[in-house]
Amino acid sequence: MKILASEYLVAENSPRKAFYRLNVIEWDYGRFEVRKESGAGQKLLDSRAWEFNDHNEAMQFFKRKIREKLNPERKSPRKYLPVAIKPDMP
Repeated sequence: MKILASEYLVAENSPRKAFYRLNVIEWDYGRFEVRKESGAGQKLLDSRAWEFNDHNEAMQFFKRKIREKLNPERKSPRKYLPVAIKPDMP
């Protein structure tokens, strides 16, 4: 398993401190996975994974999800911003 891309987003104005983590993972046998984890504070509330057989498709999906979350015009009241991942973060 190898993590090819990773993004950690936080909704700073969220009363519950919502977060959104997205990773692109390459498995040893040529399978790719985009894994999403989201929650509030230190609590994980949702986890999902999408599988791909093609690296480019996985990366396009990853970039689209990040673009959607960072869109300031999105309908959700949560406005996410990227943050640097620290080693001690969950």
